[in-house]
Amino acid sequence: MDIPWRVSSVPDVRAVLMHEKVNVPTSFALSLGGKPENLPEDVRTQISYDRKVARKLAAGEMFWVSADMVSLAVDAASDVPGFTPETDLPATHGVMVLEKSLPPLKTWIVTSDARQVEMELSVDVLTWTILEEMVFIESYCRDAVPGRLYEAALEPVCYFRGHADRFFAAEDEGVDANSHRMMQFLAAASHLMANPSVAARTTTAPKTPAARKAAKKGQSATVTVVDLRAPHHVETGEKSETGRVYTHRWIVRGHWRNQAYGKHHAQRRITWVPSYTKGPAGKPLKETERVWAWRR
Repeated sequence: MDIPWRVSSVPDVRAVLMHEKVNVPTSFALSLGGKPENLPEDVRTQISYDRKVARKLAAGEMFWVSADMVSLAVDAASDVPGFTPETDLPATHGVMVLEKSLPPLKTWIVTSDARQVEMELSVDVLTWTILEEMVFIESYCRDAVPGRLYEAALEPVCYFRGHADRFFAAEDEGVDANSHRMMQFLAAASHLMANPSVAARTTTAPKTPAARKAAKKGQSATVTVVDLRAPHHVETGEKSETGRVYTHRWIVRGHWRNQAYGKHHAQRRITWVPSYTKGPAGKPLKETERVWAWRR
């Protein structure tokens, strides 16, 4: 993809996505079937759905998630309890562009000789929309895929459709492995973004042609930037109570908690207790190797 990968380009990324979601599949289908009425019913239904979703996404919110925030969300996704799309997603319709790619997911592509080939593609963009009480979640890769039947600047990776008011648990047997991983990340990112002690959210209005064009059409033109706040530090002094000498600071990993709130604390919401550093101030931070969990 030729578009620079930065905050100001998010409206451009959405514009490309809208074009490829509506125009490219339609043109390709028509090249095979001639007139629209000659296309198979399932193809016509899919084209109609894509147009509806594209209109919702064009009017929805745009998000840019920093690399540090992506890393935290991937880590936190390994044990996130789950989420309810209707109440937990940061917007009813959204396009989320990631500064740092998610680990690869397996998907299938159709090659130029009409074969289906399994590939592993990273995830750079996530979209969701709530339409007719259903949630539609899709992910895309910005890397070029050689030998594809038709070229796409954003390659579809994974698609999920489900009831928007349903709670999708961390161990949901009714969800395939790829969709499960994608939804784990989106659940973690949504919960983290809602926690002001973890995420810093700012709004910017890019001055790009795509942003100006969107504004003229009455579409959303601002981007919410989501970044990770600096961790809190707990001072310990040079020695422990047992006399052990501390030579480094270290990270205490955060964790999920089912927090009580509302009248008589009768309601519950999933919240992240942030990571923090501990040890004597001024000492170097101990680096630890970590393998990001991206599995069930």
